[in-house]
Amino acid sequence: MTYPVKPPVLVEKANTQEIDEPYRFGIGICIRFPFTRKSLVVGKWIKSYTESQALTNAVAGRPLKQDEVDWDLIRDGAENDI
Repeated sequence: MTYPVKPPVLVEKANTQEIDEPYRFGIGICIRFPFTRKSLVVGKWIKSYTESQALTNAVAGRPLKQDEVDWDLIRDGAENDI
């Protein structure tokens, strides 16, 4: 996984919500490898929701500040990532 947010944090909470069946919600942690843009996410699925609730959960993320996001990576993709 390539992480487009800066500045890098080595370990952080990484919750996720599936938007396709079975609409599972998971909790985990994201471990970033120092001096790279790579990370490993480890966690477990803990709950399933209805489709409408899953979509509501999925869009309830926090807004990112302009200077916190690597817009070049988001725009161009990670094909140049080493």
